[in-house]
Amino acid sequence: MHVMVIPEEWEAPITRQTIEGKLEDLQKIVDGYIEFVDVESRECSIICNEEGLIRSLPLNERATAFLWRNAPEHLNQTVFVGDVIVVGLIDDEGDTTECPEDIFAEFGV
Repeated sequence: MHVMVIPEEWEAPITRQTIEGKLEDLQKIVDGYIEFVDVESRECSIICNEEGLIRSLPLNERATAFLWRNAPEHLNQTVFVGDVIVVGLIDDEGDTTECPEDIFAEFGV
């Protein structure tokens, strides 16, 4: 499964990664328990560290800006910290799907 990883560090490149999509894969990338935030308008979900704010992980400005731009209901309410993963929405079987190609293209990945 192809996912997009947006690191919290501004200078670090946004990457396309191929993973199996197992829970352990997702947890390893975000360094902890995962939480999904759906962005229906873009048919994607952003996976973040569920305890990121409690652990005082650094702000992820790029992921937060993407969310606010595409899901204004989250504006000034939801922020991302730490590295995040962008995937497609959950399918009918409850499985995580690949990040949509138009999102890869938007970020030049």
